Amino acid sequence: MPYLNTEQITAEVVDLLKYKYTVAEIEAFLQSKGVDPGDFQSIIATAEANYLEEKLSYLPQRHKKAFIIWTSLAVLCFALFVFYIPSTTLASNDIVMPIIGTVLFLYFLMNVIAYYKTWTLAYLQKYGPVKVNYGFWVIFLIPGFILCFLLSQMYEGAARDQLKVMQETAIGTVISGTAASGRRYEYATITVLFETKSGQTITATKSVSSSQFKQFYNGQKIELAYAKNNPQNIDLLIDQEHIRELKGTAERALNAFDLILLFDRSNTEKLEALNKINYGWQLNSKDSTLINERSQQAILATKRQLRYIGAGTDYITFGKFLSGEGYKRTNPVDSNPVLEQFGKKVLENNRFVVILQPSQENSIITFIKK
Repeated sequence: MPYLNTEQITAEVVDLLKYKYTVAEIEAFLQSKGVDPGDFQSIIATAEANYLEEKLSYLPQRHKKAFIIWTSLAVLCFALFVFYIPSTTLASNDIVMPIIGTVLFLYFLMNVIAYYKTWTLAYLQKYGPVKVNYGFWVIFLIPGFILCFLLSQMYEGAARDQLKVMQETAIGTVISGTAASGRRYEYATITVLFETKSGQTITATKSVSSSQFKQFYNGQKIELAYAKNNPQNIDLLIDQEHIRELKGTAERALNAFDLILLFDRSNTEKLEALNKINYGWQLNSKDSTLINERSQQAILATKRQLRYIGAGTDYITFGKFLSGEGYKRTNPVDSNPVLEQFGKKVLENNRFVVILQPSQENSIITFIKK
């Protein structure tokens, strides 16, 4: 059967090449059109040359445009996940967001590499259109883990910085917990329920150490800090390290010098000074007593007298401190060693009289200004 002229049949073969027909399929097509088998090779060669010429007319611009787009997406993704997200409430998702950021950035980067310099004539004549081989993901695994870890550390630090600036405190209730461990890992979290100052009820989960996890139980009341702009961003005020970091306190024991400095200060100034030493001091507006329930301490101060109630060992440590500062014992030494050790002591210098008196569970130390 006669076939179309060579130009027309070649154009049809070009269309078959566009649809990825194999040589065998093209030859079968030519045979169905009545083409002499001796002309197959020349027609296919001409069609391939025409197809290449056609591709060279648009592929350089297409590949260059694709390279610019993928590069822009990679840069935008990097800026978004490294510079912008850490400043937002999304930073508290220090596991999910780093994974998303890492996957997206590596996907964009792989395409950037795949399209790099693919618009040159030499490349197009040899390879033609770009075919991205995503099987090369495996070579990005180690860089991906490193990037994900760095982002996680960055987000965790950013979330803590936000919490420091935007923090408010609340009392939460432990409602559940999860712990798992293996030969090389330990993982534990607790979930708490609390109410913000605005009346919003929040359920939030916080990672804890395995040793801390053992100290929690369902229904336990626990003090926590949350970020006003993102109440899911919390930390538990359960140890000195966390309190020191979040509240900026020294978290050290009070000494006699600290109490002496409270004289001639307003209640507000006293409260501020005490909370720089230990977190948790509050002022009872009814009787102006300063109380710290966390450390079981209390201070009642007047213009010329300050009474401190603290731990039982304060009786000893305050006595040693005052003696080292030049205070002299003014009450008689008891002949009974036991009574002398645990009995009332009066120390003085030119400014203060200090009475140290232990009770069954506490120390009562009174400073009297002369």
